[in-house]
Amino acid sequence: MSNDSVRFNGWKTIWNKSTVLDDIRLSGEESFEETFMELKDFTNPNYHGGATSPDRAKTFIDQFNIFLRELSFSTNPEFRPQSFFDVGCSTGPYLYYLATLNSEFKLGGMDYSEAYVEVARRYVQNAVELYSAEARDLKTDIKYDCVFSRSIFQYFDDLAYGEEVVTRMIEKADHSVGIFDVHDLAKREDFLNYRRSVVENYDEKYKDTQHLFYPKSMFIDIAERYDCDVKFAHCALPNYWNAAYTYDVYFYKR
Repeated sequence: MSNDSVRFNGWKTIWNKSTVLDDIRLSGEESFEETFMELKDFTNPNYHGGATSPDRAKTFIDQFNIFLRELSFSTNPEFRPQSFFDVGCSTGPYLYYLATLNSEFKLGGMDYSEAYVEVARRYVQNAVELYSAEARDLKTDIKYDCVFSRSIFQYFDDLAYGEEVVTRMIEKADHSVGIFDVHDLAKREDFLNYRRSVVENYDEKYKDTQHLFYPKSMFIDIAERYDCDVKFAHCALPNYWNAAYTYDVYFYKR
């Protein structure tokens, strides 16, 4: 087994431990912000439950609205996307936000963890499809204007796996694809040096759960092969320590 496979299986072990539906601390009486942040925070390894604030929710929603603006870009000034699919949707916080934003949106998502998807189904009840699968097994028969993923590509087995997922996302999208929080290969050593400076015995503690880094050239090559325009952008989340080592990438189908 390759080192990459060991690393990826380390992440899978973490995700497979989760049986989370009964652990979500929501009664149904919470505000939108409280519900969003409970869903958003639940997969965080430092999760304790119940601690949130409207300001924290606003920070993440503001960031996501920037993503939506970029995904919506079109030379047609009348274009407004009406359907969205989330690859790696987790417990569905961003699908929940989109459903709250417009109840008429066509929504879908998938995640490796069946336990997370089970939670998402409870809070995004109008989804066209919500299922558990490997990202490379993304179903492409149902199309959406915009297909996106957030903070999942660093967990993939290798670059070939990541490339396969990108191509399936492009196939599933009618208009655009957004891949947010991609770890930059050009900044890998800076990332590792920083982590080693703040986490004692970092290499030993995280030997089975290292992140995967991507060259921008990979996405440029994919865009050329699939007749897309491609754009890179800086992370839009203020005070996010990881932003210095990541980028966002957008594809626009011609």
